[in-house]
Amino acid sequence: MSSSIQGELMDVHAQEVDESNMQSQIFNSLLNHPVNIILAKTGDILEVKGGDNLVTKMAAASGLEDQFSLNMMKKSLEKEFGSEALSNSYKQMTFIYPSKKVKLEDTWKNQYSGKLQANNTWTLKAISTDTINVTGTADVIMDVTEAATAMHLKGTQKTNITTSTITGFIKKMTVEGISKGSSSMAQMQDQEIPTTIASFTSYELIPNLNEPINN
Repeated sequence: MSSSIQGELMDVHAQEVDESNMQSQIFNSLLNHPVNIILAKTGDILEVKGGDNLVTKMAAASGLEDQFSLNMMKKSLEKEFGSEALSNSYKQMTFIYPSKKVKLEDTWKNQYSGKLQANNTWTLKAISTDTINVTGTADVIMDVTEAATAMHLKGTQKTNITTSTITGFIKKMTVEGISKGSSSMAQMQDQEIPTTIASFTSYELIPNLNEPINN
């Protein structure tokens, strides 16, 4: 992550842990930690189990020792990695199916909530023996208010997804978006700064041959 004003904000390779870097250690602690998700047939997330334990593990990996600092760290991490936050985040990879049967080129709608709110329109583009291709467009609102910063943006997003016909889970997914608005920082007396975020995110399933996904 980088900013035209503040420069590089984050550059983390989770598998390449740097013992002298707290951020590196925290993200490394994310690896190989199971999180269980209960899904509806549409892909909507009914429950996430394990997020709160993940927060505890990440806080421990920070190296902080006094209880006050650890509690502050946990509260901060819960906003991004707690069970509720993970549910809102994971929906963007799972909540992609309609509640009724559809044919090729049919469309359906749903919504995501959280820091990124999206009104989605999905289209079934292709289906084969092994894969399903779904594309999506969305109007998005990013509304983030923290103690030191605030960000209010609106924009659009395009999604292209290939899923497995056997499990229904994504095999590959790309999300391209652009949002514009303003942000502010407390140390700048909350002066509004014109802000644009252009993003391209890709996800790809890495199969675990020892633990196949069950329907």
